[in-house]
Parts: sequence; structure tokens; C-alpha cells
Amino acid sequence: MLDQKEIEIKVLESLKKVIDPELGIDIVELGLIRKIEIGDYLEDFKVYEYIKVVMTLTSVMCPFAD
Repeated sequence: MLDQKEIEIKVLESLKKVIDPELGIDIVELGLIRKIEIGDYLEDFKVYEYIKVVMTLTSVMCPFAD
């Protein structure tokens, strides 16, 4: 089982593959990720209860705001 910090690093590595379509830069490098919450590890199922990513948009006028 990985600790919370190791999971957070893996999540950020995965999110680096998400590219902003207008700017062509990944959302981590743009600083859009505000917080990562990781739920308890469920030993019976070998998974984390949840992983929640809180992020912001590039601007108020972002077309994905809806």
C-alpha cells in the first residue's frame, strides 16, 4: 500500500497527461490543481475509498465552465 504522498504524486503524474486544448500545456503545469483528497484504504478490496481532485479553470470565460 502506498502512503498519501505517493498516491498524490501518482495522481499528479496522471493529470500531467491532461492538456488544456487552447493553451497546449498540461493542467498541472498551469497550476489548475488546487487540492487532492484521498480516502481511506479499503484493505478488503485493495483500493482507496475515493480520490477527489479539486481544480480551477484557466479563466472565468473558459468554455468548459459549464
